[in-house]
Amino acid sequence: MRNLFVYGMLLFEDEEPTHGINAKKYIKKSEPAQTRGKLYVVEGFPFLVPEKEGRVKGKLFTCQDIDTLLSKYDVIEGANQPNPFFERKVIEVELEDGSTEEAYCYVGGKSLQTCFAKTEYLVESGDWLEASF
Repeated sequence: MRNLFVYGMLLFEDEEPTHGINAKKYIKKSEPAQTRGKLYVVEGFPFLVPEKEGRVKGKLFTCQDIDTLLSKYDVIEGANQPNPFFERKVIEVELEDGSTEEAYCYVGGKSLQTCFAKTEYLVESGDWLEASF
């Protein structure tokens, strides 16, 4: 698989490095996409909870070297730590033309979900850019 779905700070990686990573050299294509789930924001930081209800908007990155990019993002997202805030999962993503693709995605880990997957942190629109700016 060569796809990564992003919905928060990583949205900007195809435009400019937000984490000191020159992701442009890994990203072959970037296009608007969405997935099923709910989006929560705590102090400006979003996390996705995959669910049958709701939609979360973001981008689908098709990568030419996804393994290298994921190894960098795993460190940033803490995905390899015990009880991580974010876990890397495979999810289904819908593109604007209605087609679907499987993609990796960093979703909220159990500790984030337990503490903050509550109504007061829910972004009804599912769009972090609308909620943040």
